[in-house]
Amino acid sequence: MNRIKKILITTVAASMLTGSYGSLMASTTEMQQVNKNVSNLLAEQLPFMNSLGMTDATSGQSTGIIPIWVTVGLTGSIGFLNDTGSTLGSNLATSTNVAALPVTSGSVPMLSTYGVFGRVGIPGTDLDIGVKIGLPVDFSISGVGLKNHSFGGDVRYTILQPGIILPGISVAAGFDRMNGDLTYSYNGALGGFNANYTSTAKWGITNLHATVRAGYDILFLSFLGGLQAYRGFGDVTTSFAGSVGGNPTTIADQVTSASGIKAKFFVGAFFRLPLIRIGAMYDREFNSGASSVSFVAQGVF
Repeated sequence: MNRIKKILITTVAASMLTGSYGSLMASTTEMQQVNKNVSNLLAEQLPFMNSLGMTDATSGQSTGIIPIWVTVGLTGSIGFLNDTGSTLGSNLATSTNVAALPVTSGSVPMLSTYGVFGRVGIPGTDLDIGVKIGLPVDFSISGVGLKNHSFGGDVRYTILQPGIILPGISVAAGFDRMNGDLTYSYNGALGGFNANYTSTAKWGITNLHATVRAGYDILFLSFLGGLQAYRGFGDVTTSFAGSVGGNPTTIADQVTSASGIKAKFFVGAFFRLPLIRIGAMYDREFNSGASSVSFVAQGVF
């Protein structure tokens, strides 16, 4: 989020290095390219962020203390976009003869999610139904505003219950949904001009996914790993509008659709206490390199 904010400020400032309104008008090519690149980046990697939240420490149903197998938990995840540098603008067109923007590669913290999840076993079967609900994110700090809402669910089938020697194995299919927006507003001096503008990215993404996971319990520890394939559907729209030096500067909206089947792996380790599991999980997408770290506290009954 801070990386995108920095790029938008730098792009406008760089366009005014010659101190002329003519160069500012010419800079719309670069600004439009940034708008497009940010939209493309989010459409590519937000489906991964959408896949987070069902950080279940169990690999499948197991014998519990009540007739119906139930598990509920709390989770918090920090997602990292994989910024390749050129994606966010280091190779912008240079119609104003401005050098490429100083954008570096690396992981960019993008979205922290917190929520609850639960599973209920269907009596007499090896099936259970899972639901996740993300706590609404809605805040604004120093001109940056972020809103996000998420939920999802799946149906899971336990192929093999965890035993003394063999791991527990399960497969699942389900969906994830997230919608929100990221806004940056600036009002102040920029390159010798007075600037007042707002940059916004809005998204609505639905994932359909299939998951296989395996887990093994030993003493007071549980280990979990698995693969998930998912297909995101929906759009990301970025916009930029405002004025610099008293002159309106509006960039056409850029709409990019999520596309393609993506896959990730996840691994986790948990302390296995009576009725409670506490631990952490790491997810990483093969396609883009986006990643996340999640923390989980979960009751298993």
